[in-house]
Amino acid sequence: GYHSIEAEATHQNPKIRHPTKMERLKNHFLLLLIFFGKKICSTHHFGFGADRIGSFRGHGSLQYLSDSDPIDPLVQERSFEGAVVDNFAPVSEQSNWSQRYFVNDRFCTPDCQKSTIFLYIGGEGPESPKHLSESMFMYDLARTHSALMLSLEHRFYGKSYPTENMSNKNLKYLSSAQALADLARFIPYIRDSYEIDSSSKLITFGGSYPGSLSAWARLKYPHLIDGAVASSAPILIQLDFPEYMDVCDKALREFGGDQCAAAMEEGANALKYLIVGNSTLVEAVASDFNVCTAFNSTDDFWVFATNVMGDIQGTVQYNRQKADALNVTDVCEILSGSQGGQLNENEGTKFLTSAEAAIAYSNLVELNRKFREASNNTCLESNWDKSFLELSNATFDGEKAGRQWTYQTCNEFGYFQTADSSVQPFKSFGDIVDVDSFLKLCKDIYEIEGLPQIDFINDYYGAFDIRAHRVAFPSGSLDPWSALSISDKTKLEITDQTAVFIPGTAHCQDMHSGDPTLHTPELDAAKNKIASLVALWIATDEASVKSYKTSNVFNAGQITAIALCCLFIGALLAATFNALSAKRKLRKRLELTRSRRSLREPLIGEL
Repeated sequence: GYHSIEAEATHQNPKIRHPTKMERLKNHFLLLLIFFGKKICSTHHFGFGADRIGSFRGHGSLQYLSDSDPIDPLVQERSFEGAVVDNFAPVSEQSNWSQRYFVNDRFCTPDCQKSTIFLYIGGEGPESPKHLSESMFMYDLARTHSALMLSLEHRFYGKSYPTENMSNKNLKYLSSAQALADLARFIPYIRDSYEIDSSSKLITFGGSYPGSLSAWARLKYPHLIDGAVASSAPILIQLDFPEYMDVCDKALREFGGDQCAAAMEEGANALKYLIVGNSTLVEAVASDFNVCTAFNSTDDFWVFATNVMGDIQGTVQYNRQKADALNVTDVCEILSGSQGGQLNENEGTKFLTSAEAAIAYSNLVELNRKFREASNNTCLESNWDKSFLELSNATFDGEKAGRQWTYQTCNEFGYFQTADSSVQPFKSFGDIVDVDSFLKLCKDIYEIEGLPQIDFINDYYGAFDIRAHRVAFPSGSLDPWSALSISDKTKLEITDQTAVFIPGTAHCQDMHSGDPTLHTPELDAAKNKIASLVALWIATDEASVKSYKTSNVFNAGQITAIALCCLFIGALLAATFNALSAKRKLRKRLELTRSRRSLREPLIGEL
């Protein structure tokens, strides 16, 4: 369905230098080398092992873009030289830096001057030309609406460096407010560069943290942005986030029944029993899970626990996003196995008196082995010293995002995914993976004393009471982040905010065109709803008077009755006022007549 590259040349803005055909092909070849040359694992690992921190690239759509996803050859990488290090500093103290962005004008109207603008907001990882290519749902919408597609990389991620390094001192310029202000400088630049008509609409897109940014940008800069799609957006900021693992428990039950969740809990309980035991028991765990470095401290246990939990977290969050990745059904088949994996080869089973516990523990060991095998890892990282060094590395490399995102959680968001609720399979780890363990990390790495700015951020953006118009909030029932996102159960006061809740889907799944074999009727219906909203925003202007929902208080018939009553009461008051006014005038006339008579009578008598 592509136009030819030669035909696209007629759509280019003459005021911007566009690459020649050969330059475009050369750029495309380089992008292929960059992205196809990288191995993308067939599973998703969360946790705080040094290797996992080093490979972290964000929570959003890049997690499930694969080698086979194409890059549109018309995507161009450019730099915005007007970005400002501190957007809120006095003019005399401001300095510029170069912010990376991507542009794709494939579907533009001639010169793009009459085109709608679709802006994909970058987040906690390097930006990718694939976000402006055919694997994305935004690309499908751009084809429909002849839109100019752009994506702006988030400051401090990828190759967008506002400072020379990521020292703790320089990280003060990394915040959601600064990222939104970057958008406010970038959007007018794009409109001026392409001489885009002021009547052309601009719609933002984002998923996960960028989904929150999409909604917040519409809130803070409504004169620049005409609508926003905020997919899987955790707009409720929360310090302790045990609900994440609660949703994981729900997913295990949905795909494997109660027995799957019970097996996971039984295995986790057995594991906890062993790692808090004597040195012999701890060594048995180290052997069974093939840890890279022997346990030397309680901090090592914390890293180990977050990694074991992280395998389940990543599987649930991106369930069925890739056809070749381990999914929740696979996990439950392993956990529910009656043979207990390599039961006789595990050291830990020798110290478990219950046969059920021994089988559940062995199945958990086998599951971890499957995860390591899927990602070509020979051992499980569990050394806090290595994690400390990885998180403390302040050097930009164009890829890594673990230090930056962990700082944002310590400073602004919290989102600490703990095990301290009673309705999750790892609840026995509640005294290991708790809020205090994350706060200790924030202090050790970033020298942050105290709590993240949870209350202020919720007040600044509004949390679930966000007062932004023309925003769609897609989220999936199996997405652990849906606990902090607007759903079908959220009471919305703004009439043109729309919750698009998608049963049976995971994180950011609506953002992708994806493998048709992984689609569901519910997902397709949600995409149709999003497409309809985007079309409405493009075709109509926002009402000048903001409207709020009244359906939760009165229905249409009640509103009509109230209006008629108001009219009747108004007419009655007017009639009463007129009657009183007439009576008052009559009284004054009578009083005037009496006064004149009293003045004349004595004179007549004397005469």
